[in-house]
Amino acid sequence: MRAAIASSGPTLDSAVDGRFGRCRCFVVVDTETLEYTVIENAAASRGSGAGIMAAQLVANSGAEAVVAGNLGPNAYQALSASGMALYQAWGGTVREVAQALQRGELTPFAGASVAAHAGMAASPPPPGDTDSLEQLRQRVNGLTADLKSAQAKLDRLQGQAPGASEGDR
Repeated sequence: MRAAIASSGPTLDSAVDGRFGRCRCFVVVDTETLEYTVIENAAASRGSGAGIMAAQLVANSGAEAVVAGNLGPNAYQALSASGMALYQAWGGTVREVAQALQRGELTPFAGASVAAHAGMAASPPPPGDTDSLEQLRQRVNGLTADLKSAQAKLDRLQGQAPGASEGDR
């Protein structure tokens, strides 16, 4: 099965991201061979509509399943309409989650697990959080990169604000 796994990075050893629409990328893994491709998530930085745009990216990838920590209502609806199987996973690496999916150990989503726009805030902690030290380091690295990107965008936008003085830039 080809599964698109929401990820904080572009490898099998990257941490699974709790957010679907705002994850850094999707690692599309063949669960039998562990061969994979990476789709950068262009929706992650959108002001709104991230879940729907990410769902379109994943649907166009040829994936048969999606794995993420949470799905908002718009993403859930769009992915369900595409006929993909939807599974929830917290913690672990993309490799571990792909192997768990292959063994039939992941829980299917019964519906959206968070409210609309929940991914705009930091990813909520998973139930029974049992991340290893390395997984926490990976998560911190991913969040640090997200913060730097957001700060750079904020700096650019503030510099372009109408009426901004040199001191504001």
